[in-house]
Amino acid sequence: MKTTLITTTALMALATGVAAEQHSGDASADQAAANQTGSICETGFASYDQNGDGELGTDELDAVARASFREMDADGDGALTKQEYADCANVMAGTQSMESDRSAENMAEYDTDSDDVLTQQEFMQASADSYNAMTDDPNAETDITRLTFWPVSTTPGAWIDMSVDEAAGRTMMLFVSLDADNSGTIARDEWAVTQVPLADRSEAANMRFDETDADRSGDVSEDEYSGMIQERGQAAQEQAAEDYEMPTNTLTPDEPAVYYTYPSTM
Repeated sequence: MKTTLITTTALMALATGVAAEQHSGDASADQAAANQTGSICETGFASYDQNGDGELGTDELDAVARASFREMDADGDGALTKQEYADCANVMAGTQSMESDRSAENMAEYDTDSDDVLTQQEFMQASADSYNAMTDDPNAETDITRLTFWPVSTTPGAWIDMSVDEAAGRTMMLFVSLDADNSGTIARDEWAVTQVPLADRSEAANMRFDETDADRSGDVSEDEYSGMIQERGQAAQEQAAEDYEMPTNTLTPDEPAVYYTYPSTM
């Protein structure tokens, strides 16, 4: 069964076909925190499918949002300041990537519409295809190292055992780092940069903070943060359905999805 990576600005759905339908479950913030493989600030992604059933419910979105909020709330006062938010987004900023053989010539392998730029959708789709092919195709490892962010100190072959949520997170990290002009697409000259530092996302983080601060109090509450994640989760599903020209009411339980959030746009 083919896996497709579908993205929006802040949430990425890794889905078979389209996206997941909402469902109820028993996820809690404590369980969500325990299920994370590391701090969202350090890893750059969060796995929302807490019960591992391949579907995504509002309870899971809420649980992981609250667990992530508590990690970002450095002083534990129950309110997230703009500085705390930006600090989390940029904890790895400047980290140098390992070198890759990206070039203007091999970009054509991923530019499916041949328009000389890689959209976020094309980039994520290429990464998903490469991730799925690694078990059978030795060449897929070359593709995955072109499409995911790995620090220069990474042990060769580390990507072989990464999870789908890590693959999605690392793909998005590289995309925003290569997108030097913040256009939302990767041009040939941007793609051909063989080694790139992880982008500073202060501006994007500040914009997202202001949007999330619904009551304009100057800080973000746990409820406001969870509400933003819920809204963007719904938007991700709607965008996925639009991309695949399928109404959301056609989504079925056998279309598994995991949602991720990248710190720069949390």
